Amino acid sequence: MVQSRKCLVCGTTECTEIISIVNAPKTHVISSETKLTNDFFGSIELVQCNRCWHIFNKFFSDGETDSSQDLFLTNTPINESMLARHEQTVDFLTANANKKLRILDVGAGSGALAAAFAKRGHQVTVVEPSAMIDERALNEFGVNVVKDFWPAISLRDQKFDLILCVQVLEHTSEPCSFLSTLSDSLDKNGEIYLEIPSGDWVVENASIADIHYPHLSYFVTKVIYGIFEKVSLAPIASRNLLNGR
Repeated sequence: MVQSRKCLVCGTTECTEIISIVNAPKTHVISSETKLTNDFFGSIELVQCNRCWHIFNKFFSDGETDSSQDLFLTNTPINESMLARHEQTVDFLTANANKKLRILDVGAGSGALAAAFAKRGHQVTVVEPSAMIDERALNEFGVNVVKDFWPAISLRDQKFDLILCVQVLEHTSEPCSFLSTLSDSLDKNGEIYLEIPSGDWVVENASIADIHYPHLSYFVTKVIYGIFEKVSLAPIASRNLLNGR
């Protein structure tokens, strides 16, 4: 059952509608066996909180499973430019490293980015709940695979120099507490790398093409910075990907 939800950051119900989409596809990836029945579509009402300015999908159903999980793994490179982007990300995050890093990739999807780090000698662990992840292939690159949701109990006592959270935070119903658990797993002077959809872009461009049913949140810069402050994190660098999207 579709229900109205409160702001995922501050909990208020006071918000302003930005974009409404009827019969939005729940996934943009389908197989030949996918049946385009009513269950394949859902409603989106993207709103902005009047108190903290967070942007979220007001009518995303609690407890609904992302229907794409059994079709594909996220962060799967399908062309050379995507592979090149992974290498650029490794360069960006290791430019000032004076040692091999202990890296955690949360919600790793295919694990392709994790493998790119492992190929350069870094010690990498991924946490990914999907049964589709190719554990054997990643193990060959030296990647440790934990098939679990975050936070993973088996890793609760481990600390990492770098935590990757790529296209994950927008799927969480409690972004503040999720980031807090990531912060708890950082070693001293550790860093978190986030890739998140831009709420600023959505507001400024009214871009329906950038709105996806599984996304609960779109992060305005001042909102994500406020979340950082709440969980004792501080931004040190940023990147604009996909023309600022």
